[in-house]
Amino acid sequence: TKYGPHRSDLKITLDGTAAKYVVSRGQQKYLACVMKIAQVELFRETLGYSPLFLVDDLFSELDRTAARKVIELLLHTKSQLFITSIETEPALFFLPEQNRKLFHVEHGEFQEVI
Repeated sequence: TKYGPHRSDLKITLDGTAAKYVVSRGQQKYLACVMKIAQVELFRETLGYSPLFLVDDLFSELDRTAARKVIELLLHTKSQLFITSIETEPALFFLPEQNRKLFHVEHGEFQEVI
């Protein structure tokens, strides 16, 4: 239980140095997202369905280009997505309108906006 794919225990290096010391937090987040998406693609190919994704504050450390690429990859998985964000605009801009819901959550109360 200490090691394995369920813990995402991967050590990625660049020229012998751990990537976490060389790349930005945004690049770390982008890499983590891409690795999880690849894991789900393998899951989907093996079992024939995709689990849902819970993505917390995708836009906090990713620039708009990286966020768009992650969302495109997520949409390609055909998984149900739950994406949180403190910013409304990027979420609306990058997600297709069909089958999209937007909720505002404040103090444990939520209200459908779209």
